[in-house]
Amino acid sequence: MKQEQNETAGTALPEFSNRVYEALYDRLENADPGFSEITAGDLAEQLGVSEQAIGGAVSRLVKANLVNVEEWNSNNVTQFFLHINELDAMA
Repeated sequence: MKQEQNETAGTALPEFSNRVYEALYDRLENADPGFSEITAGDLAEQLGVSEQAIGGAVSRLVKANLVNVEEWNSNNVTQFFLHINELDAMA
């Protein structure tokens, strides 16, 4: 399903962006649709890269309409949670 989604986006994504997408998908596929507590920092730690590198990949995934970013504010702290559009559509 993950590879099909990448292909149907009509965009050839760089290999690293595919790795980020797959890591995010693996972490969210069993979560409740529409719910995410996964951040760029979580993926950076998992993949052993910088948050900046994850940010570049996420930007490409957003442009390919595969991922969206939710801004969440609580107690004057802002966090950005990553979502996969395909999984959110199941909500």
